[in-house]
Amino acid sequence: MNCKLCNQVMVVGKYVCNTNDYRIIDNNNNLVSIIESHDIPSDDDEIGEYIDVYYCSCDYKRSYEKYEKQIETEQELIKRVFENIYTTKTINDVLVKMVDAGLGTTEEIKNMLKSSNPSVTDWSF
Repeated sequence: MNCKLCNQVMVVGKYVCNTNDYRIIDNNNNLVSIIESHDIPSDDDEIGEYIDVYYCSCDYKRSYEKYEKQIETEQELIKRVFENIYTTKTINDVLVKMVDAGLGTTEEIKNMLKSSNPSVTDWSF
């Protein structure tokens, strides 16, 4: 995933609620950045909770977002994105449904799918 601010590749880390602040740490538990202080009691259940995030060094406070495993195969894309919307089983089903919905020509939709999912390398079209 690329940073929306500087277009560099973002790194996977954790956004953690610490005893004094919210912070981003890397996968070796090294502090990357303190995002903001808080006054949460030290025995609160939120202390120690975290979510995986992507972060970028260009601006830690504005350049992080929740991490979700990248989609790497055509079938994974269909299952995670389109299966519940279109009840499709193949990428060709997706193309037909999107063209029928007036979202573009077949070639335009193929190009959009490829550019929106650069980690997918096994396209069958």
